[in-house]
Amino acid sequence: MLYNEYMNKCSHKEGIMQKEDVIISRVLLEGYKHLDRLYEAMGQSIECLVASGYNSGYRGTTGLVYEKIINYTYRRAGIYNLKAIVNQTLEQLTSRSREVLTLHFIEQKEFAEIKDILGVSLRTAFRYYDKALQTFAITLNNTGFTEARIESEYAEEPFYIRMKKKVLDTQKVNVERGVRCYGEAANSVEENCVEVSAKTIKLIVKGDNNQRQNVNSNIQRQRAI
Repeated sequence: MLYNEYMNKCSHKEGIMQKEDVIISRVLLEGYKHLDRLYEAMGQSIECLVASGYNSGYRGTTGLVYEKIINYTYRRAGIYNLKAIVNQTLEQLTSRSREVLTLHFIEQKEFAEIKDILGVSLRTAFRYYDKALQTFAITLNNTGFTEARIESEYAEEPFYIRMKKKVLDTQKVNVERGVRCYGEAANSVEENCVEVSAKTIKLIVKGDNNQRQNVNSNIQRQRAI
């Protein structure tokens, strides 16, 4: 996918200076498209367990079945709430931010498609995405769904755990590859990508002027090739 190709080359701002609230936002948005199916599957599991409980002639077995029913019912309510949280947060965003996040996370559009839909450059599409994700995280926090609250309520939910691992693994790969998009004056994403070490990335983010000059020199050399 074109998005993954660029993300492998470019770990832009939120990928390097990732805050926990932004990570949680990505976890919720990444998982959103799976929530309806998961909710339905849990409902079917509950129905099957109820039937098996009634048909079981052993008291001990019935007790275990009811424990599973309670567990699935609790988890199902949590999944329903996750979807409501995402919907509520999206509704508070601007139409532009909501559209970008919906296209990327829910409709799973590649950024090459998103830029065409929005009628903007690829670099602008990435910028819209970054801004929308940051705004989503801020809105989520301001409405009371802080990182601490989400973690406390879903820390033991298997689906949430899997989605968070996926997000963190993706972030780790991008940073370890030591590739960062840099340079306000770049005319395209390709020109904006410079291979640097993880140490250099941190220095750039912190505002080390010497490192910025070195990276700018690398950009100029690459353009000259």
